[in-house]
Amino acid sequence: MAVLDSIEIVDARACDVQELPFADGAFDVVVANHMVYHVPDPARAAAEFARVLRPDGALMAATNGPRHLDTIADLSRRGLGWSSLDFGDRRFETSNGATILRTGFGSVEWQHHPSTMVCTDPDDVFAFIASTTAGQEASPEQRLALKGAIAECLRRGNGALTVTTEAGCFVARDPVAGHAVG
Repeated sequence: MAVLDSIEIVDARACDVQELPFADGAFDVVVANHMVYHVPDPARAAAEFARVLRPDGALMAATNGPRHLDTIADLSRRGLGWSSLDFGDRRFETSNGATILRTGFGSVEWQHHPSTMVCTDPDDVFAFIASTTAGQEASPEQRLALKGAIAECLRRGNGALTVTTEAGCFVARDPVAGHAVG
């Protein structure tokens, strides 16, 4: 590792979290920031996290819940007929993450971080939805309907759209050594 003005520069690598290229017990902390729900086999990832952590190490795995960004999903459904958020992967979320992580850890704690965003610019809301698969596949007529739905929602909210997030972080400790992975 190089040091730059008292900041350590770490080695970063792209790798498959289901087969981490690191030695057993190599890390004090592993951070999985909103990514485990993309992994084909989250239990296998949990086993790898446990394997590469030292016995006193900790995993921090952030994820979303099923109602994350509901207001945005509703707007997309109204304007476009569907929402990309409807097809969010449920492999690892608030409802099942602890069970998955307990396959590799003796202690799993959920840290809920509720939050809201207040959006006042309809162009920002439109741009976000337009960046999703539903928005990219929308016809010009659907995009117009979406803009109308956003305008109506902002009108009803006196110029503001409040969006609730459902997210948090699992903190897993006490990695289980030598557990089997399916």
